[in-house]
Order: sequence, then C-alpha cells, then structure tokens
Amino acid sequence: MIRISPNTEPRPGSELSSAPTTVRMLSTLLISRSMRSRLETAAKAAKKALRELSQDHDEFFLVEFNERPRVTVKFTNNPNAIAKHLNATIALGRTSLLD
Repeated sequence: MIRISPNTEPRPGSELSSAPTTVRMLSTLLISRSMRSRLETAAKAAKKALRELSQDHDEFFLVEFNERPRVTVKFTNNPNAIAKHLNATIALGRTSLLD
C-alpha cells in the first residue's frame, strides 16, 4: 500500500483523487558531435518513454543543446510532434560546459 503524507497525517494512496492530472514534461537531448554515434539510441529511448509514459492530456516540450540550449519543440500534447523532430535531429557542434 502506498502511503502519502501531504501534512502530518499519513493517508493511504487509495484516498487520493483519481481525476486525470496534466503532466508537463521537459525532454532534453544533447546533440553535440560527441553524440553522433549515440544520437539514434538516445532519440529511440526518448520516443519510447513518450509513447509509454504519456497520457492524452499530458504536455511536452523539447530542448536540444550543444553549444547553446534551444527549445526545438514548444509545448504540445502530441508526442508525435517530438518524435518527428527527433527523427530529423543531426548531431553538430561542441558540448557547452559553461552557460
């Protein structure tokens, strides 16, 4: 049994609301040259996570970074928009160690 204590009184998890809650999820992806050989694997893992973990009412956005971070897909409730972008991502540039 899951027990959650929002205040001082523990309650069983079954007493919590079952109403859907929108989750806003940030995905980050390193796209520097050093990721060239691993980018396909990383993109596959990100797409799998979105497909398996998301609900219809959830929202996502994607930030890619190499020399600078960039929001490449703004908030959307369509995980396919992120998947489509990940399919076209190319590893370029250096990894920024300082920002």
